[in-house]
Amino acid sequence: MKIGEIVKNSIKYPFSDWKKLLMFGIIVMMSSLNYIFESMGVLQSEGITLILLPISCLFGLIFGLFVYGYEIRIFKYSLAGFEELPNFNNGFDLFVDGIKVFVVSIGYILPLILIVVVGGLFLGLTAGIIGHNVVILLGILILVVIFYLIAIFPVFLMALANMAFYDDLGAAFEVHEIFKKISNIGWFNLVKLYIINIIICLVVSIIGALIVSIFDLISLKIIGALFIILIVVPYIEIYIYRSVALFYLSEDQGYLVCEKCGGYYQLQSGESPEDFSDTCECGGKLKFVQDLNDNSAEDTISEKQNFKDKLKSLLNNKWNLAFIGVLILVICLVGFTSTQKAVVTNSTLIGTYNVGDINPVNGTVITAIPSGTSKIRMEYNLSWTQPIAGNSGLTIEGYNVNVTNENLIYQDNSLIYYKVLSLDKNDKNKTGTLYLDGSSIKCLVISQAGVNGTIKIYSEKTA
Repeated sequence: MKIGEIVKNSIKYPFSDWKKLLMFGIIVMMSSLNYIFESMGVLQSEGITLILLPISCLFGLIFGLFVYGYEIRIFKYSLAGFEELPNFNNGFDLFVDGIKVFVVSIGYILPLILIVVVGGLFLGLTAGIIGHNVVILLGILILVVIFYLIAIFPVFLMALANMAFYDDLGAAFEVHEIFKKISNIGWFNLVKLYIINIIICLVVSIIGALIVSIFDLISLKIIGALFIILIVVPYIEIYIYRSVALFYLSEDQGYLVCEKCGGYYQLQSGESPEDFSDTCECGGKLKFVQDLNDNSAEDTISEKQNFKDKLKSLLNNKWNLAFIGVLILVICLVGFTSTQKAVVTNSTLIGTYNVGDINPVNGTVITAIPSGTSKIRMEYNLSWTQPIAGNSGLTIEGYNVNVTNENLIYQDNSLIYYKVLSLDKNDKNKTGTLYLDGSSIKCLVISQAGVNGTIKIYSEKTA
């Protein structure tokens, strides 16, 4: 099956059974309750968040495994030749297959974790020696991570397909066999399918975003969120797994043809040109062809020469060169932008306060924020004491103008940030960090009731 046929079949496949598509959407929704809660606006209160967040995380873990399991079942049904979405029976098997996917994911992400850990340790140990070059090395590390993720994802999907085909967890880690399978089909074909899938997923996502924006305009944000979870996300996942399954089956074994005697041998399933010598019994040279009737499909048996020919063909096409150039430019820009955002050039302590000294007698603490501040960082260490009246807590107010104790009462319209850190009798040495928008806040006003401890306020300026 050619790439075009794979894509057409996979686009239609999710709609082969609307009921099963919606059923899968419900499972996806149960694994994404946190997204639903945020869309409904029910996570605004800290109390409700403390209750719903653990529940949504638990549901996300359990139903997430069922989602993974159903994706493997899509592989199995597609590899077996079925043209409709699989059933949802045997839930235990779905759960077990989901665990297998989780294990495989960890196995393929471990090298990335090692890269990040080793790279982070190297940067941390040498930061004082290499100075400003640490920014360049950080950018290189980010690019390595991005390239790894881009390169490993299609291989990871082929590994899952191999696991589903043999119904064996170990088959997902038979890297040599997986690479041989991809080589037989064609690495270039895998890249082509990968790029087409990215484009299709982007188009579907854009259509979904437009529909969601329409619901937002008519104050039906929750309907838009449900549309994304129930239709868009399941469609994309089903499409991807279907296309990879068909790609896995698209291997055309091809033929070894002798240039001298004209004899040929049809390769069997699991066989590769590399398994044979490059000479016929008559002494003639063997060549690999996909189709006996298509001379243009010929390729040398040498893997290196095969790669060189495809690379030469790729580079001779100006549109391919332009696409590769744009892709490299985008990746570099993403890495550079991420590096710039991650680097803080200056962090200045602008105030350290003993919270116990902030009282009705001494007045509130008013801290002016230096111009050019992009972010305000407040570190606190607080303990409960008996308040004179009411509840214990530290109040932080941010104003977009400079205020004083004398005119504070008249500045309600200038208040743009308000937060209360509440404490109870069991809170001792409660620590934490708050980050505020320094570009809009000109000064902070801090007051307290029944609180002891310290607070430190920093001004951060980024490049």
